[in-house]
Amino acid sequence: MIETTITSAHVDAHVARLTQFQREYKTLVGPYDFVRPCPKGAPDWGQVLVSQFAHEVGEEKKVVDDLRRSEQKRRLARSTKEHEKQVRARRELLDRIQELLGPATEELFLAALMWIAERGGDQHLELLGRIREKPRFPSRQAKSLVDLGEKSIIERCAADCVSAIRSQDSTPQEKLQQAQRLEGFGVRLRGSSEARGSLVGAAANLADCWRRRLRRPREAMVTLVSLVADPRSPARLRDRLAGAIGEWGGAGEARILAALLASEKNEDLAIAWIAALGNIGGFDASEALCRALSDPSERVRLAALQRLEELATSPAAYSKRDPSPEDRILLQRVAGTVKRISEDSLQSPTVRCRAEELLPYVTLDVASLTSR
Repeated sequence: MIETTITSAHVDAHVARLTQFQREYKTLVGPYDFVRPCPKGAPDWGQVLVSQFAHEVGEEKKVVDDLRRSEQKRRLARSTKEHEKQVRARRELLDRIQELLGPATEELFLAALMWIAERGGDQHLELLGRIREKPRFPSRQAKSLVDLGEKSIIERCAADCVSAIRSQDSTPQEKLQQAQRLEGFGVRLRGSSEARGSLVGAAANLADCWRRRLRRPREAMVTLVSLVADPRSPARLRDRLAGAIGEWGGAGEARILAALLASEKNEDLAIAWIAALGNIGGFDASEALCRALSDPSERVRLAALQRLEELATSPAAYSKRDPSPEDRILLQRVAGTVKRISEDSLQSPTVRCRAEELLPYVTLDVASLTSR
């Protein structure tokens, strides 16, 4: 009797058993090939055993063939169901898009927006952007649903990128592409390419946005950081992952990037760490950027000056929170370092000019904190 639940494990087990029977069959046939026939009327026990094994081998072959045919039927049925499910989902998607582009009523329009927010993919972001520019029903509820749809789609797609990066089945090239997409989704989520943090305040860790797709989003962020810190990872992948961490990471990630920057000998990777730190901001990032101003590479020093300026002029720099004594000390240290660079005759004219341009911004930050 063939089992009702058939898997590839069943087939593998029967094939292994068949192979064993065939091996034993050959072992038994060998010694009896040249044995004289037994006297008439006496049982030939060797031949009896050979016949028995041959019969069992034949039965096992039938079982294996039946199992394979059944497995093929099950796979065909499963693939057919999956195809039908995909066709239904595609048809529903087309219906929803049609309701968005040419809705009969506002209720259908809002229902379609809600459906896109729950099940849409990154290919629908452009559609939501068009609806935002020219809404068919310009109500406050429709605008809220468009915002919700874009945010939900980006968070889902970003979580899928993280899963692909963490997967052992992904090639380095695929991981590189997913890291680039992850960074782009971070920029699109906040709708700006300006620095997320400031000189004294680090941006928030956004890994919790992936909670709907990932069970442990914080562990996923740790995995990304470990890939960045691993010198065995390809340099281009580490570069792109640093950009993604700059868009999604927080103070903890900035602390690790600052440690990497302090010991980094590769100029391109050092600039990548600087860019990520200049996006997250905060105490660790500002201090690491100030230390980078003493780097032997002029490219690294210029990158650090640029990121310090972005942090000093970012929207987060103008928050209304009360400054702490640590804030004042840090900004005074940053201003003093930038001033020293601007007056250092050993620096190149480009670096001194860049430091002079930055100095009013960091000095203004110190003055604004002192006046509060």
